[in-house]
Amino acid sequence: MITYISRRALYSIPVILIASFLLFFAVRATFDPCVKFALGREGAQNVRRCQDNFHLNDGIFSQYGRWLGDAAQGDLGLSEQKNQSVSTVLSDGMWPTLQLIFWGILISAVVSVALG
Repeated sequence: MITYISRRALYSIPVILIASFLLFFAVRATFDPCVKFALGREGAQNVRRCQDNFHLNDGIFSQYGRWLGDAAQGDLGLSEQKNQSVSTVLSDGMWPTLQLIFWGILISAVVSVALG
């Protein structure tokens, strides 16, 4: 049983890497975080500065490698909406999410037993 679980866990690593790369590529191809700096007289300079800051001039594999390395260390970047670390935003929402899951499972179990 342990062999089966470890084999399945090892098989899932390439799947997760391929799926994360495809998602990274799709987001990177359709979204440019530096567009908001293109306004005004110094728009081109601001866009270049933003691209240099976020390493957007590098190749897609280099960008993905940098992102994956940072994500493995727990650095998920900054949220543009809240101007906080993404890890902080996720941890702030974890407790309400767990409460919703708990109550949803409890209510669905009670209703399904009553209907069954």
